[in-house]
Amino acid sequence: RAGVAAPLVRLLTAHPDLAEELLRAIVNLSVDNENEVSFGRAGVAAPLVRLLTDHPDLPSTSPAEAKHLLGAIANLSVDKENKASFGRAGVAAPLVGLLTAHPDLPATSPTVALYLLRAIRHLSA
Repeated sequence: RAGVAAPLVRLLTAHPDLAEELLRAIVNLSVDNENEVSFGRAGVAAPLVRLLTDHPDLPSTSPAEAKHLLGAIANLSVDKENKASFGRAGVAAPLVGLLTAHPDLPATSPTVALYLLRAIRHLSA
């Protein structure tokens, strides 16, 4: 676990084709407070927001990847510093865009909808 955040963030930035597996690792590791802070220090907000912005149809095209991406944002945004980093990275517009573009999300992918709403709640608190 020690020192894993920075390499994962670098891989996510350099290899978006590996996003689903990297996001799965990030979401699982981000439930730990120390890891949450480490990911923030490694600059995770910008690549996560970039993925969200570059793939607005992710809930339809890859629900598993959307679940991991939104879960990572929700988990990481509990930390005050990470919340500020996500704000600077411009996370609000793509999150609201998902709500607007996918009004049927609670019915078609309830887990993705839950993570989306958790991310919005954490970021707005």
